[in-house]
Amino acid sequence: MARSVLDASALLAYLRREPGWEQVLDAFTGTATMTTVSFGEVAGWLVRNGADEAAVRGLRYGLVFPLTPVDDDLCIRAALLEPLTRSRGLGIGDRLCLALATRSDAVAVTADAAWQVIADAAGIEVQLIR
Repeated sequence: MARSVLDASALLAYLRREPGWEQVLDAFTGTATMTTVSFGEVAGWLVRNGADEAAVRGLRYGLVFPLTPVDDDLCIRAALLEPLTRSRGLGIGDRLCLALATRSDAVAVTADAAWQVIADAAGIEVQLIR
């Protein structure tokens, strides 16, 4: 299985068993990672939907893949994607995921179809899960 970088929508699809969740599970068996910012987005969704701190921490420590901290290089790479992604509504979490995929020579895994539109221009391989 190829190296992959999951975005928040991919992990949420898996957790909620939405269409495409099986593809996310397949990514777990490869070499997957996710930025700490993307995990923060997932954690925020959980809290908004009633999860407490113990549940969020339980999910974090139960992940079968590592989280990648955001560093200076990743921030700069994400900033450079701004012109390509702004018109598609991608936020900083999205750009950080794409930047990590580029830096890691990995596939960005998402449920957000807007990513496919900018993938070629950005030189990033994107896997849509639905």
